[in-house]
Amino acid sequence: MKRYYPKGFEYFKTFEKELKTRSGYKQLFGSRKEFYVLGNLGNYTLEKYKVAFKDLTDLFQCAVVKPPTAGGVRKTVVPDHTVLFITCSGEDEAYFIAGVLNSVPARVALYCQSVGVQTQRYFTVDIARVQQLSFNRSQKLHADISRLSRAAHEAAQSGTGLEKAEEDLAACVGELWNINKTQLKQIHDLYRLLQGFRQSQSEEEEVLEDEE
Repeated sequence: MKRYYPKGFEYFKTFEKELKTRSGYKQLFGSRKEFYVLGNLGNYTLEKYKVAFKDLTDLFQCAVVKPPTAGGVRKTVVPDHTVLFITCSGEDEAYFIAGVLNSVPARVALYCQSVGVQTQRYFTVDIARVQQLSFNRSQKLHADISRLSRAAHEAAQSGTGLEKAEEDLAACVGELWNINKTQLKQIHDLYRLLQGFRQSQSEEEEVLEDEE
């Protein structure tokens, strides 16, 4: 780095002491001289398409992250450490995975097996338990889920039509997981119950904060 990026090296050199005190540096690279080294990175970090989700949230939610264009150049998005992500090979696959995970059946399942106190916490192992996340563009059902997921993203941004998009998405994922209509209705009923529960809990917490 000193040879090829001398100015960058000079900049990091001013923080050498602080950089060497990092827990990650001590655990992974304590014997290396490159005090500026970063760990826990791989090709997946710079993949163009990702499905990102917060680990702390009431009901699970995720979104497709695409490389934004800045000055005509596409920039790769690297989420903050509080945002977890799944890398995808393309845009259609990203919308498919987000569609399955954002569907009402998946949200109910993830909530019921998550842990939390004031709010729920979702780990990567929770997502790994979700079945049939492998995208096959030749399957019509997969293509439909990807298309509906894209529509749901657009509806969320515009603020209109999201409820209908989520219902259509739930029906497709229900078909993917062999959930019949009666079961799907029960899942929707439970989802509305969870929404009401989380909302009332949030309102109670706000009242307590105001009283304090």
